[in-house]
Formats: sequence, structure tokens, C-alpha cells
Amino acid sequence: MNVPLNFKKTNIADVAREIAIIRDMNTLLNVSADLIRERFKYYHVGIFLIDERSEYAFLRAASSVAAEKMLASKYKLKVGKTGLVGNVTSTGQAYIALDVGIDATHFENPLLPDTRSEIALPLRTRSITVGALDIQANVPNAFTQQDIQTLQILADQLAAAIENAQLVQQVEGTLDELTKSNRSQTKQIWLSAVNERDVPTYEYDGLQVS
Repeated sequence: MNVPLNFKKTNIADVAREIAIIRDMNTLLNVSADLIRERFKYYHVGIFLIDERSEYAFLRAASSVAAEKMLASKYKLKVGKTGLVGNVTSTGQAYIALDVGIDATHFENPLLPDTRSEIALPLRTRSITVGALDIQANVPNAFTQQDIQTLQILADQLAAAIENAQLVQQVEGTLDELTKSNRSQTKQIWLSAVNERDVPTYEYDGLQVS
């Protein structure tokens, strides 16, 4: 299943444009996995992110017949130890298994019995590998060395979108904390003023007066 280079570049540009505007992390990952699989007709696409301890790469989104079961089981691969994803998240370098039957690095997943070739690409932000894009095909030799360059562009675009989504989450979390803090301070000031006045005061919370 060797897809023409021009076709790949066009689809990569299309996918990159679509995911660039998504700010919710879960939506971003799920949409990205589905788009990549649909546009390139791959057997399986998985997006892994490394945990805080850099110990495991957890499957955060997937698109295939096995996606639901893999996500439900909290599927993970050990960094530096298990499969192409473990290799890539450790080295930060893409890896191709042209024939998984003879490639020692490939990890056989019983939920994906039809995998014949696989490519894993690092997701990098600020020169740090934060995860991996794993793509599997049901025919051997589905990937070439040139695919490392073209698909890495897509992986880099995805990594940038992930970083943006994380920043949005951090900003929203900070704003939420500031809002809660401001409400608490306002209430304390209001209560202090009431106590100093020593007069009856009423509060309406939208449902009742207290």
C-alpha cells in the first residue's frame, strides 16, 4: 500500500489545517487519529503520550477495529522497552518495521492480528519527546524511508497542536483558580463588613434568601 508522495503531502496539509484549530485535548487526539486513518487508509492509528515519570507511553487516542478495547484497557507500552512506540519515545527517532514478522522491535498486539508493517514517529515539543504517533498497515512494506520525512511533518504538526491544547487547559485552570480565589476574598470582605456593622443582612443565591 504505497501511497503517492503528492497525495500524502496534500492530505498531511489538510489534516494539519483541521487539527490546528482544535483546543480541547481529547477532541484533538480523537479527531487526529480518525483523520489520519481515514485519509491514508491505514489499518490502525494510535496516539501515545508519555506519563509524568517518563515510564510509560499511554494510548490516548486510536482509530481501528481494536481502538475501543485498547483504550478501555488503558493500553500502555514501556518507554525504551516495548515495541516501536517504546523505542521511539526513548530515542526520539522514527522507526519503521517493514515486516513485523521478522522485526525484533515490533510488539505483537493480539487485538491487531492483521498488522504486517508499522511506523512510529516521535511527538516532539521544544526538542522534548512527549509521545508517539503509531501507524500500522495490513500489508508488508507499506512504508518507506521517505515516509519518515513526510509523516514526521504531520507528527510535528500534531505535537504543536497538543502543546497549544495543553497551554489552553493551563490558562483555563489558572483563570478558574483566580475566579474561585476572588469569590472567596469577596465573601470574606463582605462578611467582615457585615460583622462590623452588627445589623441584619440578607443574601439571595438565586433560589432562596438567607
